[in-house]
Amino acid sequence: MASFKTGGIVGLRSPDWGGFLIAPSTPELEKAFSYYKWLQQQNSGNPYVGRELRALLRQSGFTNIKASASYQCYEPLSEATEYLALLIEASAKDDQAVEKGWTDERCLRRATPTPTLTAMSRALREWSQHPDGFFAQAWCEVVGCKD
Repeated sequence: MASFKTGGIVGLRSPDWGGFLIAPSTPELEKAFSYYKWLQQQNSGNPYVGRELRALLRQSGFTNIKASASYQCYEPLSEATEYLALLIEASAKDDQAVEKGWTDERCLRRATPTPTLTAMSRALREWSQHPDGFFAQAWCEVVGCKD
């Protein structure tokens, strides 16, 4: 019969969307980030879970919890923006995007982006080429022990 040792140490790290640094910003760029956040939430994601990691560990019985936060700067900017742009374009197939007015039935049937989604993707791609483009994202980390 196998025996398992209980307890141990766990470390978690997750982004928190409350700590974005974006420059230079435009209305279309802000709309693209808001839309992507909405997509995450529609897929049961919590874009603010980073700040809740300490509580999640404590509620799971961990002690001696140490928390910290740091920033990730995306370089080159095009890697992060192309990823976001592709996900936004692919969301044209999402029924919930129709319900919220981000896309329409015609685009849903053809799985092609609406002008709104195309403008968001274009804004991300243009921003990635801006000589002063800057994107940093907050990440929260915790380590805890369990006896």
